[in-house]
Amino acid sequence: MRGDGLIKMKRIPISALPVFEAAARHLSFKAAASELHLSPSAVSHAITKLERDLGTLLFDRSRNGLALSSDGLLFQRPIVEALALMRSGVDALSNRQALVLRLHSSPSFAAQWLAPRLNGFLAENPDFEVTISADPEPVRFGQDQFDVDIVYGLTEQEGLAIHSLGLAEIQPMCTPAMAERLETIEDLHRVPLIRSMIKTVSWPDWFRANATAIPPPPAIRFDRSFMAIAAAVDGIGVCVWKRSS
Repeated sequence: MRGDGLIKMKRIPISALPVFEAAARHLSFKAAASELHLSPSAVSHAITKLERDLGTLLFDRSRNGLALSSDGLLFQRPIVEALALMRSGVDALSNRQALVLRLHSSPSFAAQWLAPRLNGFLAENPDFEVTISADPEPVRFGQDQFDVDIVYGLTEQEGLAIHSLGLAEIQPMCTPAMAERLETIEDLHRVPLIRSMIKTVSWPDWFRANATAIPPPPAIRFDRSFMAIAAAVDGIGVCVWKRSS
């Protein structure tokens, strides 16, 4: 209640303030209800409770309609300014979040193809922040918080926009010294073959595609493609890799 020129009040629920602002702007509970997707009785109840918490009437109600009381006029301006400031803060966060690009790919693709190209992308798009998550499992967009998933051989799916990064050529990779020992496909049967256990294309796939006999199982296995490639670079053997066109 009033006392010494001040209004002693209870804690006011913030949800009541947009209701007051809309009702004060329209000078109509019905119009405010329509804008806020509430019932007129819900708006009336919220305003009545707000007035009770403040200990003063915010509206003069008469047969001629609704009008702001003197306290309502006093209350309106700071509420309008406060809500505008809150909306500005929300918009700023929304705009900032819109510039965060959340990428997902396999660990090997992230390390060998994606990461080396980030400097160029960020130089051309200085307002972007890039977040990269590397995992062999594909993203389930209904559950995971990512904007883009980079995968091999994805078919069209409803609700997803598919953009091709180009074709990939599957070929053996080894050091120049080891390559000197390889003149035919059959020569691959006599050198250590390196396998990545989660790679989408394996040595048997490659030999079948080239219509030749499949050799014994690879002698060396890794659970990540980048480890298999690193082993080939070190001269341990030959691995299959995807070369983007």
